[in-house]
Amino acid sequence: MPNSSIIAVFTCDVCGRFTSFNSNICRILGRTPALQESVPEFLNACHIQLLDGTPMSVEQCPVLSAIRTGEEHSSELTVRRDGQEPLTILATASPVFGPGGEISGATAVLVDITQREKDRSSLALFRTLIDNIPDCIEVIDPETGGFLDVNEFSCKLHGYTREEFLGLCVTDIDSSLSPSSWNQFRDELKKSGRMVCHAEHRCRDGSVFPVEVNAAFIHLDRDYFLAVVRDMSDQRAVRSLLRESEQKWRAIATTMPHALYIFDIPSAKNVYMNREVWSDLGYTAADFPEGGRDILSKLLHPEDLARVPELLSRWDNVCDGEILETEYRMRHASGEWHWFLGRDTVFHRDDNGRVVQVIGTAQDVTEWKRAEQTLRENETRLRLSIQSANIGSWEWDIQCNEVRFSPEWKQQLGYQDDELADDYMEWEGRLHPQDRERVLKALQDYFIHKEADYAIEFRLRHRDGSYRWIYTRGTARWDKNGQPVRMMGCHVDITERRRAEDTIHQFVEVLAHTTGQEFFTVLVQNLSKICQVEYAFAASVDASSPDEIQTIAAARNGNSIANVRYRMHGTPCEHVVRRSLCYFPSHVQERFPEDQMLAKLGAESYMGIPLWASDGQPLGLLVLLHTGPMNDAELTRATLQIVAVRCGAELERKRAEELLRKSEERLLSVVRNTPNVAIQWYDSDGQVRLWNEASETLYGYHSAEVVGRRLAELDPPPKDPTTLGLAFEELRNANGAAAPSEYSFQQRDGRKGTCLSSIFRIPGDEDNDLFVCMDVDITERKQAEEERRHLEKQLLHAQKLESLGVLAGGIAHDFNNLLTSMMGYASLAQADVEAESSVSDMLREIEKAAQRAAQLTQQLLAYAGKGRFVVEPVRLDAVVEDLARLLATVISRKAAVTLDLQPTVIHGDASQIQQVVMNLITNASDALGGENGRIRIRTGVRHVESEQLTSLVCPDPLPTGDYAFLEVEDTGTGMTAETVARIFDPFFTTKFAGRGLGLAAVLGIVRSHKGTIHVDSRSGTGTRFEVLFPASSVAVMPKVGSKPASGYEKGQGEILLIEDDPNVRLFTKHTLEKAGFTVRIAVDGREGVDEFRHHRDQIVVVLLDLTMPKKDGTEVLREIRELSPKVPILVMSGFSEQDVLSRCTRLGATGFLQKPFLPRRLLTEVNGMLETAHRVPA
Repeated sequence: MPNSSIIAVFTCDVCGRFTSFNSNICRILGRTPALQESVPEFLNACHIQLLDGTPMSVEQCPVLSAIRTGEEHSSELTVRRDGQEPLTILATASPVFGPGGEISGATAVLVDITQREKDRSSLALFRTLIDNIPDCIEVIDPETGGFLDVNEFSCKLHGYTREEFLGLCVTDIDSSLSPSSWNQFRDELKKSGRMVCHAEHRCRDGSVFPVEVNAAFIHLDRDYFLAVVRDMSDQRAVRSLLRESEQKWRAIATTMPHALYIFDIPSAKNVYMNREVWSDLGYTAADFPEGGRDILSKLLHPEDLARVPELLSRWDNVCDGEILETEYRMRHASGEWHWFLGRDTVFHRDDNGRVVQVIGTAQDVTEWKRAEQTLRENETRLRLSIQSANIGSWEWDIQCNEVRFSPEWKQQLGYQDDELADDYMEWEGRLHPQDRERVLKALQDYFIHKEADYAIEFRLRHRDGSYRWIYTRGTARWDKNGQPVRMMGCHVDITERRRAEDTIHQFVEVLAHTTGQEFFTVLVQNLSKICQVEYAFAASVDASSPDEIQTIAAARNGNSIANVRYRMHGTPCEHVVRRSLCYFPSHVQERFPEDQMLAKLGAESYMGIPLWASDGQPLGLLVLLHTGPMNDAELTRATLQIVAVRCGAELERKRAEELLRKSEERLLSVVRNTPNVAIQWYDSDGQVRLWNEASETLYGYHSAEVVGRRLAELDPPPKDPTTLGLAFEELRNANGAAAPSEYSFQQRDGRKGTCLSSIFRIPGDEDNDLFVCMDVDITERKQAEEERRHLEKQLLHAQKLESLGVLAGGIAHDFNNLLTSMMGYASLAQADVEAESSVSDMLREIEKAAQRAAQLTQQLLAYAGKGRFVVEPVRLDAVVEDLARLLATVISRKAAVTLDLQPTVIHGDASQIQQVVMNLITNASDALGGENGRIRIRTGVRHVESEQLTSLVCPDPLPTGDYAFLEVEDTGTGMTAETVARIFDPFFTTKFAGRGLGLAAVLGIVRSHKGTIHVDSRSGTGTRFEVLFPASSVAVMPKVGSKPASGYEKGQGEILLIEDDPNVRLFTKHTLEKAGFTVRIAVDGREGVDEFRHHRDQIVVVLLDLTMPKKDGTEVLREIRELSPKVPILVMSGFSEQDVLSRCTRLGATGFLQKPFLPRRLLTEVNGMLETAHRVPA
């Protein structure tokens, strides 16, 4: 391993253990490693850090990164050594490959760049100094005259920003220069190297000022003009500018990347040296306090020191500007000898013109020297390699047509060197007839177009008569006229490669026509044969378990073998999947001792390549195994690389097909087993392609009976085929999905229903569309919705009836209060006038009118279901028969009345039942409208179910049982549905002069009797009313006449009257007082309780109105009964007796008086209570 003063070099094996190193590793890292020591452990012990101060991890180590990736890695690192200044190093590591292309280790180079980093800082400082000196420093492109860089002073002096200045040329600010004069100035400056001139510069504002331009030609990486421009407007600044210029050049010299020195010949010492002199040698200026006096004697190599007099004598004949180059060796601080290249020129002559001082630079060329040595060694190795590789070379003197073939060239054709002449025609004459024209034309085209290289493949005749494929590559040299004069190149026998390529081509052609599992089977069988290996297999990475692979196809010696599944951990396959193509030419079992499969197969060599998906994810791998070394690793590698892309695509397609197949199976399973959703698939011809279980349940047809047939072929068809076909056609035109629609269907057993159907189209090739129908049976839901709408309608009607009933009851109550006083006063007034008096007649008319008004209020109460009635057994047929006879003179003479009466008994109020019958018969007569017609009246008993008893006008549920019916049917004009819906509304009528409550009262009476009513009518066909009452089996008893009350009876005692209505209150008080009673008045419930509490011993009867402010009648009744359990209490109300008694009897009410009432009725009830109270023992 060669030594170096500034570079440490070491090598390691693939496991990261040192195999060699030079001595500088100790100087840079502070310690020396041992052979086979681990590189990571050694570097960690050397306290190596990243530039940000964090310790370098194993993953960040350039050496291990190069081994891991097979690529070069570089990093700038910091080395911290105890008691010493930290070093900055550049670490570069490159992989080393073995003969078979595998990575066998790495080479690392550590370069101490501490000084370079310091120089970067110095350069930044120099830039700052340049920008802050009061002088114009300008760097100019010699070719264009454009400014490449300027300092801040130059920008300020000329009035431009730096960006603006860098967009200018010298001719833009120097009015004395033109493009042609600039070219002349450029040429003179290049020739002389330095020039001083005066000019006038123009500022941005147009003003000019005189300047002195000191320009120099500098050649670094390219040509530059460096100009120092001084403002000559102020001569006093000249000296300052000179000092600054000197400092500038000193700074430039200090920051130069090479050693710079001035050598004094008479004293044989350096009178000036920049710090790079010491840096390149590994010293500091403090190591040589005498400066450059003894540097030659102490550091110069003895052999070179002896040449010093000879070298100095060369300056006697050197011209100014001439450069002399010298190579010499100097001792580095490490003790090694470094080669330097010195380039010197005249710096100063004495008065006699002799050179007394030279200025020069020195560059460390030790690495160049080593590279030259390496190059010579490589050339030797190359020559030996060419001979061993049997690569033939040739050289052709085109002008003389002389050719020289190397011995290897001749051997490729089966000849020894002396058996084949070096003749151009030997080559041309051996060209295959099919190749001759093509090859010669390609050669002429090369000469015409002067391309970089000439390369072609062709066939040459072998000594045995066969033709060998040859690859030749050559380069020509041209004379000054562009004519080819000489050509040389190499010559390689590629016959075997061409045969392999032909085989591979045939192999690829075979694979191009196969897919699926056949592709992988053919692939591994042919790979095993073509690559001449024992085993070949293609495997897929398990998506659910990425550490496992499953072979898709495997072959041994070209024959298929069983597939296997195994884990990749600890196997070469793991490296393939994670990286790229891996090749282990030998000892693969030793490299992977955990891989039992390798041992089982007896594998010695291994080559595998990953198979990638289109998104860059690993899908699997392709592997070749052989029990010995592989015959042609490069051909095998190329073959795998050729087929890997197609194999990866096929594997991805196979995996996608598998996923698609599973997805389709899952989809079909979901479709077939989806409950409650009948799904069918139809093709473009209307044939059923799928019929799931829900379809079987809904329509009654089994899948086997339907699939492959059209619906029209079924009897009966479950859905209308015409409607379904129209829907399909609409979808074809709309190119989308149809909105869900309701369709009628019919089951196999004839049951009909409604389904909600959604249909969409899946486009196919050549109009091969697929139509998907999804049907949901909504028959029960439709029925439930219809029932709900019916119930809602009933509920709304019931609420309307209830609201109207409450209103009617309230109106009737208030009317009854008014009618009580009207009828009462009229009755009282009649007692005070003569019977034959005209006043008496008028009073009787008033009383009659009041009684008719009372009847109207009774109808209101009847509609509200609160009418007064006495429940008793009633012969419905008898009521009808009596009323039919009584109404014979009232109904239309053109009406033919037919009675069909069966004995029927119900429990009810006879008068209200009569009102029902009378209203229905008169309505039937009115419906005839004076035309001839028929009225049929029927009664009887029939059994009725509960659901038949509910109607829109009578929504309350009634129990199943026997019901008496009253049916009145006419042949009149009938009614519309809208009219039927309103006939039970109060005061609604279709008659011209109609008014009153009519059917509204009928409805109230029927509902209060726990019955129902049905109406069946159509316009122009007549009307039928059917009233149903709960039937009774109780016999109707004959009525016993009661003794009528006669006259007023005189009474005595104090009566408490609790009534809020002033008219009723005054009439009642007047009647009672006229009869001899003392009346105590209370206007509300609270006052009534207080009056009774204070006078209960004098009060014999309490008259109590049920509806009052502050306290209603029930509260007053309760409190009075608590104060006196026996006092008679007569309750008065405009509501029905049953409604009142149901609430008040249990609270202790003695009797009930219905409003309106006459004085006689009031006194009868009061006297009756007093008689009863007197008969009861105290």
